[in-house]
Amino acid sequence: LMSDVGIAGTSTAIGDALMQGLRTLEGGEAKSKVLILLTDGKHNAGKSSPHQAVTLAKEQGVKVYTIGIGKKGDYDEELLSTIAKESGAKSFFASTSAELEDVYEEIEELEPSNIRSRQYFNKEEYFVYPLFLAFLALALLIWRYEERE
Repeated sequence: LMSDVGIAGTSTAIGDALMQGLRTLEGGEAKSKVLILLTDGKHNAGKSSPHQAVTLAKEQGVKVYTIGIGKKGDYDEELLSTIAKESGAKSFFASTSAELEDVYEEIEELEPSNIRSRQYFNKEEYFVYPLFLAFLALALLIWRYEERE
């Protein structure tokens, strides 16, 4: 799904990001719907306000877990806390990658899901087809060689 929410810059469009996430979840049939808002900035751009997005999230029954990353003060801790609380979720802070990993593990415990990401490998072995052709060609060569003699 394409988004017009900007990436990596001085502008932070928290409201627009949440609205995009909510539009993405609209078509889903999951019983429990969750968004994770990860930000290192303060809301200072975009067409939608975070308040509008939280109101819609509540209407749709979507929990919004918020994670502020970086140094405290670089992001709006109060806004993130309000977004999470109003949507029935929790707000977190992480200043290192290890802390961020711990946050995701805690969210996983709070929102267990039967859907897991797995890698599936096609286990059908296709080498049999070229091998068969090679044996067929070998048999043909042997037969032609014996015919010459």
